[in-house]
Amino acid sequence: MRIAALAVALLLVLASAGCRRIPPHPGPPPAPPEDSAVRFARATWQALCRGDAKVASQIDWPRFKAFGDDVAARWQAAALPAARRQCQTKFITDFGRRSAAGKELANLPGWAVTRGAGDIIVTAKMGPATLYFRVARRGLGYRLESVDTAL
Repeated sequence: MRIAALAVALLLVLASAGCRRIPPHPGPPPAPPEDSAVRFARATWQALCRGDAKVASQIDWPRFKAFGDDVAARWQAAALPAARRQCQTKFITDFGRRSAAGKELANLPGWAVTRGAGDIIVTAKMGPATLYFRVARRGLGYRLESVDTAL
């Protein structure tokens, strides 16, 4: 009888305490925007250095500038989609060919976000110089707008 009374008392306590099912753990928190922007810029840079054609989808072609070269102007001058794809392929292939001599270019140290209000600027060290990657949010992802040694 005592055991039954204790069981009933325990059930009443649990019921009145409002016990509810604990939801499953949601997993690790999402990466801060700075980390994802750095990962994006690094992966895009490395793909450009390899001359990987898949990087074309990561570049904001209507705005893209690279080391003072207004690539966007050439891309916009090519009116037909086939001509624009050819412009993209030529830029990526030429960039990969030029950087093939310096394989260390793909593995730059010191990646960081320097400014996050409005523009996202990711920096990386290239010897004594600093590379600046202007990264823009597009939908749920990013696009590379420019890469240069000066802002």
